[in-house]
Amino acid sequence: MTNQATATAKTPGGAEISDLSGSTIDSDDPTETPLPPYASVGLVKTSTVTDVNGNNITDAGDEIVYTFTVENTGAVTLSDIEVDDPLLGGVIGTIATLAPGATDTSVSSSHTILQSDVDTGSVTNTATATGDSPTGTDDVTDTSGSANDNDDPTVSLLAQVNRLSVDIGVD
Repeated sequence: MTNQATATAKTPGGAEISDLSGSTIDSDDPTETPLPPYASVGLVKTSTVTDVNGNNITDAGDEIVYTFTVENTGAVTLSDIEVDDPLLGGVIGTIATLAPGATDTSVSSSHTILQSDVDTGSVTNTATATGDSPTGTDDVTDTSGSANDNDDPTVSLLAQVNRLSVDIGVD
């Protein structure tokens, strides 16, 4: 930011005098105040369990669909924002640019539920969003959470159905 002021006064004899501000008394150079860019990103991850085979229970082969909301929480436009989720195979989506205050919900992916997930009763994981600031030297990053102000892991609870059938034969 560049700024310059003018001081004006009258001498005791009534003459008007003025001077432009500068970095020293003898200089009229404008004042330069560098404003560092404030870059920040937020990532919210939500999940929905989908009964793929339609048997009304959550079992191996069903899916968890993850939706990612990326928000530019800073004051400068971000670029090349990557959403990375190790459970889903790494980088699952890239957002070209995101203006300050803007959100993007275009990134989603799914995880096929494994028998080990069903046995555990839930799937817990996090993702990260990493973007470039306009200077190109400072990456910004955020770990997913349930809101922009936390990094709570996403927990997808899997409803377990315990079934046991006993067939007693009587002779």
